[in-house]
Amino acid sequence: MLAAVRRLNRGELVAETLRCALEDLALQGEGWLAGLVTSDWADRYGRPVRYDRLPRGGDALIAWVLRVGEDGPHILRAVYHDDAPPDLRELRSVQVLRQVWVQQYWHDEAGQLRRRAAKSTRDRASRRVTGQRNTGKTSADGRPDPASARVPWSTMEIVTPHDPEARYSQKVTAAGQRDWIGYRDHQTETCDETSPNVIIQVLTRPAPQQDIDALDDIHHQLTRQGFQPLEHVVDGGYVTPDSIHQATLTWGIPLLGPVRDDPQAAQRPGFTKEDFHINAHGLRHCRYRGLAKTHVQHVLTAAGTNIVRLSDCFPIGTTPASLLRPPSHFKRAQRS
Repeated sequence: MLAAVRRLNRGELVAETLRCALEDLALQGEGWLAGLVTSDWADRYGRPVRYDRLPRGGDALIAWVLRVGEDGPHILRAVYHDDAPPDLRELRSVQVLRQVWVQQYWHDEAGQLRRRAAKSTRDRASRRVTGQRNTGKTSADGRPDPASARVPWSTMEIVTPHDPEARYSQKVTAAGQRDWIGYRDHQTETCDETSPNVIIQVLTRPAPQQDIDALDDIHHQLTRQGFQPLEHVVDGGYVTPDSIHQATLTWGIPLLGPVRDDPQAAQRPGFTKEDFHINAHGLRHCRYRGLAKTHVQHVLTAAGTNIVRLSDCFPIGTTPASLLRPPSHFKRAQRS
């Protein structure tokens, strides 16, 4: 699910993060902020930061990003000073500024400000939590080597100040590699041949969280709601031998889904995933920002989907009596 934000490169990210914080600080304490900034700040942060407005050339861009990096701590030190109004440090944009600077900058042994390097494709989190082939050694926390001074993994890295909970993720499909910034939506619906399929459970998670990692929460909520299906049909992203065993043992829910791809599937006639383009009611794009509000959109979309399905299944004048609102006591008295 795509977040309702514009994708930023790292230079745009730091400058736009600082600009958003300055906008909120000017709104809450204009007089206090006026004494901290100089006239050249208006050129850097006076309007939304865009790639086509950044300096051209590698050296010029690096120097500009480091200049922005020095401006951030200047504001943060002032905000956290004892003389600053206490409510300023509680602003969300200020908190985001502090987190982004920790993630994007660091100081070397000489105290010099440095820009963190990008993530290394060779130093993956999964490789650091599994034993090495020959030595069996692992990293304690599963993160890249701190000595490399790289940005954090996608589960932690803030990629836009306009929706700090949105995360970058990518996955490989039959059509190729896809990447996006946003969230993942998990919906569970009934599968009854005699009545319409109704969505009964909605779960919203950050984009980097894999489908299989959400399965236990899905089963927990279904059980708490009183839904314990005879069989839970899922796609391949939720299925491993361990997940099948866990679902049956812990929740009493048999899991049904493709365990692995068929390498000879293309030789057989029929439809493939590429033949279907799923976007129920515009659900692929966020209308709001933040995990909580995005989850509300998911729930409302699911409720709207249920209404459409029920109305299609039971046209006007054909609604079963069991679904009709019972008459009031007064109406029943009038009929008698």
